[in-house]
Amino acid sequence: LRHWYAYAKNGKELLQKAANDKNGLVRLETAIACTYIGTKDAFQVLKQMISLPHEKHLTYAITTSLGSKPMQKFWNPDLVAEEHPEIESLFFKGRKIEKDIEISKHNAKFDKHRNLLEIKIKCLKERMLFDVETISAKKNQPIKLQFFNPDVTPHNFVLVEPNSLEEIGLAANNMASDPSAAKKGEFIPRSGKIIVHTKMLKQDEKEVLRFKAPSKTGEYPYLCTFPGHWTIMKGILHVK
Repeated sequence: LRHWYAYAKNGKELLQKAANDKNGLVRLETAIACTYIGTKDAFQVLKQMISLPHEKHLTYAITTSLGSKPMQKFWNPDLVAEEHPEIESLFFKGRKIEKDIEISKHNAKFDKHRNLLEIKIKCLKERMLFDVETISAKKNQPIKLQFFNPDVTPHNFVLVEPNSLEEIGLAANNMASDPSAAKKGEFIPRSGKIIVHTKMLKQDEKEVLRFKAPSKTGEYPYLCTFPGHWTIMKGILHVK
């Protein structure tokens, strides 16, 4: 089709029919053909293919075809979100998949450390307490920490520098009076004393943190920064 499209009286109809074919391989060849045809009609057909089922090779074909020089004439990268939201969604999805793959590779590599310290910690239902209030680690030791919230109330896990528990806790309390911060519901103060933290987890959510223990020995507090929780929902990471 890519070679004799211009000579066919019903080339547009044939291209549209191929784009809607049940066979994914036919649709893949159609996406590639659009770049050879290079017309606005071909661009519109290619754009419509985004709404049809696609994955892996077909997704790659559609994405690369849209990014080809002949197709770039019909959309502006600076205006794509406004003028062609379906294209922006496709590219965003592709970037997210690539990012997720990189994160997965990084996590797998991190988990292979021989001296990896694995910790599972959760909050106690309706008690605003961590079930683990003391953790011991060596300096720079890799730590894989899984935090789980079985409680109805949102909770998080925030590790901070020594002697900064009250400072961070009070700063989180003050965020409750900020309409914007209260709407977001994360309650993570802007502070260089926060070492690592999870997001604010809803009931039955969990998150895994991977990080290295601080390089200096000491007692590093961890807390929940939901306003008011930090006074009792806290613990200590002992770095030896």
